[in-house]
Amino acid sequence: MKLVTAIIQSHQLDQVRAALIGAGFNAMTITSVRGSGVHKGTTAMYRGVVYEDEFSDCTKIEFAIASEKVKIAINTVKDSIGAENGVLWVQALEYFIQFNK
Repeated sequence: MKLVTAIIQSHQLDQVRAALIGAGFNAMTITSVRGSGVHKGTTAMYRGVVYEDEFSDCTKIEFAIASEKVKIAINTVKDSIGAENGVLWVQALEYFIQFNK
């Protein structure tokens, strides 16, 4: 099993989620996160004072999949975000246990 994690721009969530579901990856965890790196933060003025936020709002998508489906997952995320910025990494999962009633 592998854990796939993608950090994307927040406005891309609907298209990435739809693409993942279309590819058969239905179970995922989605989290709002803030990050710095390629994207610069924002600059705003409030009551005459310039305020610089070094971080940008992003969305993190995580899902566990069978090892043989990793390339499909990577290509699905990559194709759905197009030329926009994002990052993705894959980690090995030593154990995966799902608890259901």
